[in-house]
Amino acid sequence: MKDMKGKLRPYGWLLIGGTVYLLLHLAVRLLFSDTLQVDDTEQILVGQYLTTGISNGQPPLYSWISWLLFRVFGTSLATLTWLKYGLLWLSFWVGFLISRRLFEDPRLVALASAAWLLLPPFAWTMHQGFTHTILLGLAILMSFHAVLLIRERPGAVRYLYLGFAVGLGLLSKYSFPLFLLPLLGAALTLPGWRGLLLDRRMLLAIGVALLLASNHYLLLAANPQSLVQGLGPKLVATETGGLLAHFVALGRFLFNALEFVAPFLLIFAIFFPSLFRRSPEPGETERLLERFFLLLLLGLLATAAITVLPPTKTRWMHPLMMLFPYWLLLRLAHRGELLTKGRLRRVWGIIGGITLVILAGRVVQVTIGPRLGMYGRLNFPTVETLRKLPEPLLNGTPLLVRDYALMAHLLIHFPKVRFADSADPVGGQRAAILWQDEEAPVKLDKARYRTGWVETVTAGYVYRLEYALPVPP
Repeated sequence: MKDMKGKLRPYGWLLIGGTVYLLLHLAVRLLFSDTLQVDDTEQILVGQYLTTGISNGQPPLYSWISWLLFRVFGTSLATLTWLKYGLLWLSFWVGFLISRRLFEDPRLVALASAAWLLLPPFAWTMHQGFTHTILLGLAILMSFHAVLLIRERPGAVRYLYLGFAVGLGLLSKYSFPLFLLPLLGAALTLPGWRGLLLDRRMLLAIGVALLLASNHYLLLAANPQSLVQGLGPKLVATETGGLLAHFVALGRFLFNALEFVAPFLLIFAIFFPSLFRRSPEPGETERLLERFFLLLLLGLLATAAITVLPPTKTRWMHPLMMLFPYWLLLRLAHRGELLTKGRLRRVWGIIGGITLVILAGRVVQVTIGPRLGMYGRLNFPTVETLRKLPEPLLNGTPLLVRDYALMAHLLIHFPKVRFADSADPVGGQRAAILWQDEEAPVKLDKARYRTGWVETVTAGYVYRLEYALPVPP
């Protein structure tokens, strides 16, 4: 224990800083808006039941964790938010452990641990959304950490850890193999790593991964249409036009991959331009990552030659680009003379500046954003407007709601609401109807319903809900 404290003492400020950073963002989310984002809505609804997870286009693990926490702490935005930032803290911790394994220089350990603040999907997007992707990121880091531990000193426990991390990844997102297969392929091309993968203890890792993930994937194989329905629209190529379409789709994919790391890459290219020359004596891990990215590129080119790549988004690039900062910083480790106080001071100044701007931007977004013309989902006064509805709607009258966001908000804040599957009478009582920004979900008989609406105006933006209450016979 004393040895561990001694090893961590030089990084106390880093660990405290990372924890405070996440707590500040958690506070911004909970203190300034009680409106659910799209991913929050999904988890509130899916997390009510312990399902197989083959109906919403994503593996089930995040929803299982949500379900468990809802049972313990209650269904709420706070429960979801603490889960999210708890997983982000674990990711930060595992990333720090990886940095300690890769670098002897404390300056590089600190830079590697803070590099995520220069990646847009981490610096901004993860605070706006993300659920399954956060679990995916943690699984990627744990898998890489396990590989490094096995390379350092093979042992049964470390192979079990690798199997657990892989199982976690397979139950997080279906894109996890896009990270795992190139990493294993790269290891097989290097003698120092190949023997570790072919070691019989690797069966322990395979066994644990199969134990965790096989049931879900067997169910998925038996019901492939659920995956097609969930992912099919995302995997349909939108480019047409023969050979040109292949190049356009490939270019778009590469652009999104580079955009994932753009600020980090730009800043390090400015301050450390010689990083892009080949290292004089690349270490084993650097060569592993070189082969990893090479295999990714070759696989991408081969796929683009065969078919038109489907449309992609920058925030989907975690399996391909999460390890990029480690690779670039390993190259910097060979050129310690570049780590001058002046350069490091400027780099940390940029990291700190970007972090403060983003934090301030989030506060502005959820406070005075509408007055500045920035009116988004987090500004919707959903709960405030729901409270204006007639009391019977919220106090036991069967209620037909087809809008998932409204359902999730009602579920959290109005526990007495009884949801109805249709407008037909339930137990002799006709259901009321609630809707937003569209026609009623069913055709209304004006003789049987009394309609009305409630609204809330925020900086000139009108948020309106309409309802229909059954008229007593």
